[in-house]
Amino acid sequence: MKQLKLLLPVLILFQFCNKPEPDLIPVNPIPTPTTEQDTLNVLWQTPLSVDTSEGVGIHPFLHKEHIFASYQGTWSSENEVLYCFNKSNGSKIWQWEDYISNTGQSIIRHNGSHIFNNGFFINSYYDQYFVDLNSGNTIWSTQFNNGDPFISTYDDKVFHTKSFGSSPMQDSSKIVMCDIEQGNWKDIYMIQKTDEFSVNLYPPAVQINQNSDTLLVFQCKQIRTSPYEGKVHLYCYNMTQDSIVWKREEIDVEANVRPPIIFNNMVIYLGFGSVFCLNINDGNTLWKHTYNDSHRLYSSNYFIHNDNFIYRRDNGDMICVNPQTGSIVWESDKTGACCVEMRIYGDRIYYGNDELYIVNALTGEVLHKYRSPNPRASFLSAVAVDEENKRMYTTDGYFLMCMQLPE
Repeated sequence: MKQLKLLLPVLILFQFCNKPEPDLIPVNPIPTPTTEQDTLNVLWQTPLSVDTSEGVGIHPFLHKEHIFASYQGTWSSENEVLYCFNKSNGSKIWQWEDYISNTGQSIIRHNGSHIFNNGFFINSYYDQYFVDLNSGNTIWSTQFNNGDPFISTYDDKVFHTKSFGSSPMQDSSKIVMCDIEQGNWKDIYMIQKTDEFSVNLYPPAVQINQNSDTLLVFQCKQIRTSPYEGKVHLYCYNMTQDSIVWKREEIDVEANVRPPIIFNNMVIYLGFGSVFCLNINDGNTLWKHTYNDSHRLYSSNYFIHNDNFIYRRDNGDMICVNPQTGSIVWESDKTGACCVEMRIYGDRIYYGNDELYIVNALTGEVLHKYRSPNPRASFLSAVAVDEENKRMYTTDGYFLMCMQLPE
């Protein structure tokens, strides 16, 4: 079942191979190339394997004086290793690979890890861990065996899903929740297969309503294999009252795997080819954008910034929408292919996509575009930004890199 999970679209583009533990000695300074637009000012870079061979890892995270990254060699069956580095010079502080299972463990690339207080939550497909950020010691761990790849978080809670049956034809699926620092999982909502379609719940978006009830908005993807057909139901569930507020049946045939966004009593949801804005109270459609070409919305992450909703299509186009009206604020087809995770700091959007991009979030203008200084390397990870010290961090498949933040 696990191998089938690895083949799910947008989870992971590659499988991975592992190498001996790297010495992880930072190099400072290094030569920097010049692209058509920009010269990349690299302050230091640290190899992620002893022989600087290619690999993949989580999107880097910054926390206080530390930067966190991981490495698993391309096509590896070995465990992925999580590293903590000093963000100033790239020296290694600790490494973690305290998996419950013995081999082949990987950390989810996106939507699968989360920093909370002084701990790092890790979802490794079926197993979950909470790791002390200062020491690298495991605080708690849970082995689900039938867990799914995604999580969502709200305050001190983490939501996860479990499915039962032979993948991809699960016959039941449930949402579970725990206090992130305790790992005390409990069941929240379960659905059973009722026809020839499988059921697969995804983690929710969360809102506390005016009655102090906790509302969860989540999707259930369903498929049948012969003939192939897909459908998605969208639910709003009152967790406090244990009742369904509304359900939109067959809202689309497929959907983005990430949770919807709840904003000003609106639910913004990316289907396979449409963006929906729904009233959270009754599920009615407030506005909808549909793309009729082959470029869909399956892979992008998305966010609210400056009261606008920003997302990308699978062809790489970036679009900014006023969520109150559905009107387009700006759109750009100059923002590269899709779709490494976007992150926003100030009024700038940062992401890797072969090259490293910085985009003006107010206009969609590409401000900077960089190539890696390392031969054959590509920026295929999210970017972590330290605005106070004017630095940015990412990986290029070979190195963790610290770069001067451009003006």
